[in-house]
Amino acid sequence: MAADLSALVPLFAESYHAAKPGRFGDACRRGAGFVCASHHAVLEVDLLKDLAKSIRKESAGFAGGVQVAMAAQAAMTADPVATIRLTKVAWDMLKVKPFTSGPRLSIAAAVLAERVGLDDLGLVAGRARDFYAAQRKDHSIITSADDYVPSVLLATTPMEVSTGATITENMYRRVKPWFGYNDAQALAQVLVIGGALERDPGPLVALRNALGRQGVKAPDAGVLGLLALVQSDHEWLSEAVAQVARDLDAAKVVPGRFSKTPRHTLAMALVALAVADDEHTGLVRAVYLNNVARVVAEEQAAAASAAT
Repeated sequence: MAADLSALVPLFAESYHAAKPGRFGDACRRGAGFVCASHHAVLEVDLLKDLAKSIRKESAGFAGGVQVAMAAQAAMTADPVATIRLTKVAWDMLKVKPFTSGPRLSIAAAVLAERVGLDDLGLVAGRARDFYAAQRKDHSIITSADDYVPSVLLATTPMEVSTGATITENMYRRVKPWFGYNDAQALAQVLVIGGALERDPGPLVALRNALGRQGVKAPDAGVLGLLALVQSDHEWLSEAVAQVARDLDAAKVVPGRFSKTPRHTLAMALVALAVADDEHTGLVRAVYLNNVARVVAEEQAAAASAAT
């Protein structure tokens, strides 16, 4: 087990509250806190500010509005400045059609830099685009920016592109009757990346239902897939998630009128983080950061729409 939940939640909350609102958006506060918790560390605000500023100086496109989460990723390494430089190289190599700039590409670059050294960045970035194109070709739905991070993660596996795309498509078809289009794709990707090349949909539905009985909505199918990967006892998982959600509420994490959905997603990810082995910890972090990037992208789109 990666961490005791009784220690993990306060650790996350300490980092979340250290990144005070105003300077940091709430989604990125959650992302930064989650990254720190995944490394059993507390966020250093001054270091985070300096690193986020360095990321913004590179270019607005590179920052993507998620520079705080990217800075937290860099801060957890031995040489944060070198990590930012490596991430910028990864971003430059990823930013080729069909990939375009935005929060999810910035997070994809951070995920790529975490997993691959400088000499292999170009090769893996090319594989990521190939995986993206293969999924877009084979799926009955349109692939979007949500698939940048999963494509990078697939590219870091030993699977051939055609094989990985076929396995993902088969998993997608198995779970689609119970989870709908976009949810089924996110779920299939996480399961395949996590090594579950075949999976009966029954336990996944049982887990979703168990969460529902605890009053927990599972809005992010990718995070649901994480839970299914790390633990098979859906009753224990649902009770643990419900308790973590209550603990987060008591710690005033994700306050406000529309706080329930992001708090439940966070609670599910924290439980997955606590139960995950070393092999899956990085996957949990990447999937949750992709959720953060999605929220930021939605906020940016809403702000742009309001300004016109």
